[in-house]
Amino acid sequence: MFQIGHDNFHLDFNIRKNGICFSNISHKFCSYTTNTENQSADIRLSLPAGKKITIFWGDGTSTVVTGAVTTTTYSHTYTDVKTYNLTVTGDYNDITYLRFNGDGSYGGDIKYMPSGLKHFDRFDANTFCGNIQYIPAGMDYFVCYGSNTFNGDIQTLTSELNLFVCGGRNTLIGDLAVFADSVSYLKILGDNTISEYSGCTWTHNFTKFQIEPVAPGGLSSAEIDQLLIDLDNDLDWSGGGIIYLTGTNAPRTSASDDAVSNIEAEGGTIFTN
Repeated sequence: MFQIGHDNFHLDFNIRKNGICFSNISHKFCSYTTNTENQSADIRLSLPAGKKITIFWGDGTSTVVTGAVTTTTYSHTYTDVKTYNLTVTGDYNDITYLRFNGDGSYGGDIKYMPSGLKHFDRFDANTFCGNIQYIPAGMDYFVCYGSNTFNGDIQTLTSELNLFVCGGRNTLIGDLAVFADSVSYLKILGDNTISEYSGCTWTHNFTKFQIEPVAPGGLSSAEIDQLLIDLDNDLDWSGGGIIYLTGTNAPRTSASDDAVSNIEAEGGTIFTN
């Protein structure tokens, strides 16, 4: 998917009279595949004051961004139908907010995300991939739908996450209890094999709690029951909130009847098998 540079970066050289000197380090960013001619890619980002980057769109053109900018959109129109490899020079790792829009398909390995990124957002057609251990340590908002192929143990995720949405042909594993300390919006879809809930104390009320695998290996009936009991005991559902524990998860049993009744009486909504 990426064809430019070394595993982490490549070096561009400028030729001067006195020889060769290093120029900017070009970071792998993402690819963008167009479906039609004259299709536009939109990248929205935030960059602190005093920082500067250049986006190379992969077709010989570029855009310079000088901070401070906040959730500002930069658009580029591609003439041909093909895949373009985008790179960025400058203060790449200082980008804090990143959202991809456009009618084409974005893709890339998440290990090339800016290390300072706190907000990542991409819906619709995309093919991001990689081990979730590379999600930056300060990330608090991660949304990525599409034909993604993320993998890895959710134990490696940062404790800063407040919102985590991951859809696609993913193969995530791990214990759901890891999310107890941070997340208030959780949605994991796809071919994941998350098949463990060890029990925990939940500390944040949820607007949505959705674990809906499509591949074999979801939570057992005992784990579903315990999860619902804990969500009832630990949290206040008076503000609403929706729980989805369907897909290939096992059905709940009568052991969680009281918990379901309590959550629904408070204002929550529950879907199970």
